[in-house]
Amino acid sequence: MSQATLQNYLDLCKEVYNILLKENTLLKTSKEALDEALLQSKKDLLDQLSASIDGLKDINKQPRVEGIHRNQLIKSCQRFIMKILMLNRENEQLVYKKDFNEKKELFTLPPSKLAALEAYANSFQKHNPNSINPQNAH
Repeated sequence: MSQATLQNYLDLCKEVYNILLKENTLLKTSKEALDEALLQSKKDLLDQLSASIDGLKDINKQPRVEGIHRNQLIKSCQRFIMKILMLNRENEQLVYKKDFNEKKELFTLPPSKLAALEAYANSFQKHNPNSINPQNAH
């Protein structure tokens, strides 16, 4: 029972890792948003992982049975969890970077519009001599 539960958990960890790897590749190579199917796969796996974790909690309530295969499964799970955490962290950074660059483009004016704004500001200052000159505001 416990080895089957551990093996199931390890298989789910491998699936999570593969999806995160696919996500990582898309984030690095595509400027498009992540597709809905990939996001849905992640959500589905989250539900499966939650159920699997409940199974792991049940194992902890049972008397501990040591075995070489069981210990190897536990170590494999730990390794995959570390790989998942590191890859997820990298994906989060890629998402933040991508999101920042997209927002930065929204607030960056092309040179022609920037010149038009400067001309408008200069004409405003000429007609309103009491206004603050931003160049002398320091």
